[in-house]
Amino acid sequence: MKDPFPSGLRDFGERLRSGQCSALEATEALIHAVRYEDEKLRAFVHLDEDGALAAAGAVDTRLANGDDPGPLAGV
Repeated sequence: MKDPFPSGLRDFGERLRSGQCSALEATEALIHAVRYEDEKLRAFVHLDEDGALAAAGAVDTRLANGDDPGPLAGV
């Protein structure tokens, strides 16, 4: 699994806005990581995968339409 934040969140936000990566891809990677790690940790009671994926898709759609939803959107 590829780390969506290899250079930190600020860099991720910049790459997201430039189209080098997507919020949906990052969210999918993080869901995968949570599933993997939580098998050992059992730290999550509930993981709203559908909600997270929908929110990420909405960020990608807004960016694709030329709207910048703010510096934390997608992060």
